[in-house]
Amino acid sequence: MGVKTVFLLGGEEAVAPAVMDTLQEADYRVVRVGGKNRMETAERSSELAAELRGDEAVNDKIRFEVNRNVYADALAGGAFVAMHREKFGSSYFVPYVGKDGSIVFGGTEVVPSIPNEIRLAGNNRYATAVEIAKAYKTMLDKEIKRVVLVNGENFPDGLAATPFAFRKDAVVLLTKQNELPMAVDAYLREHAIQEVWLIGGPEAITEDQQNYLAWVLKDNMD
Repeated sequence: MGVKTVFLLGGEEAVAPAVMDTLQEADYRVVRVGGKNRMETAERSSELAAELRGDEAVNDKIRFEVNRNVYADALAGGAFVAMHREKFGSSYFVPYVGKDGSIVFGGTEVVPSIPNEIRLAGNNRYATAVEIAKAYKTMLDKEIKRVVLVNGENFPDGLAATPFAFRKDAVVLLTKQNELPMAVDAYLREHAIQEVWLIGGPEAITEDQQNYLAWVLKDNMD
């Protein structure tokens, strides 16, 4: 794959020094990006990403804010931020700090109100992901026909969803292990979605749910 540089996100408690040593012994250039806590790590990661892209100063960018402890909203919002950046060239995804005019993912119970905010939220994490998906049309003027579906109760598989969804021009929606939430089911039908990728094995999304999704997609094609 031609990989020369590996970025480690998190301090030594998150990614042990032994991992860095192993990578360096394999002749990779290793850069650790970490702070005192997950918020500082997220800030530094965003700043580094902007620097690598050659973006303008972070303070001049549109800010997307999310509760740093609610990974589900971040999973659904990450692909949206990536597409927003591609279209407008100016966006910055950070844990909540309450900056005036930010675009917020999640309800007021997880992210307090901000002056002049734009808030994308539903009555639960699954509905919030659907509201973010709807914003692809209203805010980005982008028609979406593909969905990446991840378990909304266990985050590891979902970490791969954002870059995958961005490359596939897809939205990220959340599901339960063995039950498709009503808001997600309605979105798939209302938007005549015909292509869905499932991230994770049957422990994350059961075969019964996969069979149900296949039936929904077939119904959308008829």
